[in-house]
Amino acid sequence: MFVDDNVGVENDALYIGKPYLGGIIAYLDSTEQHGLMAATADYNGVLNWQGAMDHCNGLDVGTYDDEYTWYLPSVFELNQLYLQRTTIGGFTENFYWSSSTPGYPYAWGQDFANGGQVNYNEGHQGNVRAVRAF
Repeated sequence: MFVDDNVGVENDALYIGKPYLGGIIAYLDSTEQHGLMAATADYNGVLNWQGAMDHCNGLDVGTYDDEYTWYLPSVFELNQLYLQRTTIGGFTENFYWSSSTPGYPYAWGQDFANGGQVNYNEGHQGNVRAVRAF
């Protein structure tokens, strides 16, 4: 059992959409004890790909000082955010960066208006939502 600081009650049930360790659960693996959490909000603005990587890698949320670090999601992880976008909340219907690249100078991202995954030049401006695995 653990105490979830986001809701302040003892609870051992993890589920998609639950506030957890400074984020919101976006994906659970088959054990339902590990998965992916998204930051509670997008970066305030748009960034090029390198800016997105730098922002996520340097992110510090709340008072959580643990083994989990924030990072820019892979294209697979970004798709999990897209699939759960309504449950997680706060997404725009625009392009979001992933950390996955098909090769310089391009990087993959996802259009949150229609779910399409596309690659753009790394200089393109896109939205950013950090994730961390647990």
